[in-house]
Amino acid sequence: MGMDPAVVEVANESVAKALKYMGNTTAREQEYLIRTIARRYPPEPVEDRSEYDEAYIEGMRQARRQFPDDDDIAAMLVIGHYGRPSLGPVVLRGRAAPLDAGNPGNPGGYPTAQPYHVLAIHLYIHATEASQAPELAIWYMRRACPN
Repeated sequence: MGMDPAVVEVANESVAKALKYMGNTTAREQEYLIRTIARRYPPEPVEDRSEYDEAYIEGMRQARRQFPDDDDIAAMLVIGHYGRPSLGPVVLRGRAAPLDAGNPGNPGGYPTAQPYHVLAIHLYIHATEASQAPELAIWYMRRACPN
């Protein structure tokens, strides 16, 4: 699936700024966040962005291997799977330990160790609502929006 041409332009402008100022960031931020995000966006709009999504996913997988306890990286890895046919609970089983071992609605565990990691909860809800098991998001929706 392609991206709106206006979104591609804004994304590339943001990436250009990040690349320009990345000398003020850590090596982790430079390699795995800025450069990996830069690989996610084509220079011009394309109808099939799968090669860009794959490059992003591979970069985030490498980051996950190097920084296994970084929950922000774990959550950002999920973003690369949005809209992909493989999206579902299997993709989200990134850690041996589940988010909350006592949660029967999370059989495989979300790839973050922090049960209240806001980005992870937000992304998990979106990822599972598009999957074949959207009910997995209910427990997290209740946690994010208790009322």
